[in-house]
Amino acid sequence: MMPPQVLNIAAWYPLNTVLHVQQSELPPGLAHTSAAPPRPRGLSGTATARALLAEGGLPRLYRGIGYAVLRAGPVAAVIMPCF
Repeated sequence: MMPPQVLNIAAWYPLNTVLHVQQSELPPGLAHTSAAPPRPRGLSGTATARALLAEGGLPRLYRGIGYAVLRAGPVAAVIMPCF
């Protein structure tokens, strides 16, 4: 059986990915220096999710989840006894 923290991370991780992509947009006026083609700025959450899905499919929304799951165990082990 999976711990509830892992299931929680798996359920919310795609929304968190969309949020982080939106927050990491370059401000207007700065040159795009990445090798990847720039995404349109100022998209809604739904439009950003669609752009990410078009870019890499469903795995694009879950990129990096392994590290988040590995971190969930120790974090829960510290926080739960303190709570």
